[in-house]
Amino acid sequence: LHTLTKSEFMKCINSAATSISMEPLQGHGLHIGATLEYLLHGILFKTVKVIGRWSSDTFVLHLFQHAVILAPYLQGTPIFTEFDRFIMLPLC
Repeated sequence: LHTLTKSEFMKCINSAATSISMEPLQGHGLHIGATLEYLLHGILFKTVKVIGRWSSDTFVLHLFQHAVILAPYLQGTPIFTEFDRFIMLPLC
């Protein structure tokens, strides 16, 4: 057994993507996608930050890009209160 490296993982993912005529994927996109998935399942920001090995709060900037898409699914759901507070722009 050996550790699965990022390059081996991406090679496998991109081989699968190419076989179905998709563009190659970037590791960063998968990382942000996993972050969103954890948050949508109610995992706390602090926990997601540790799981994703984020050294700063920069991942929050990426989440702003998805706020409009996610808003209808998140608003009014108590479990997403912390998530809403981070990604939703304040009303002036």
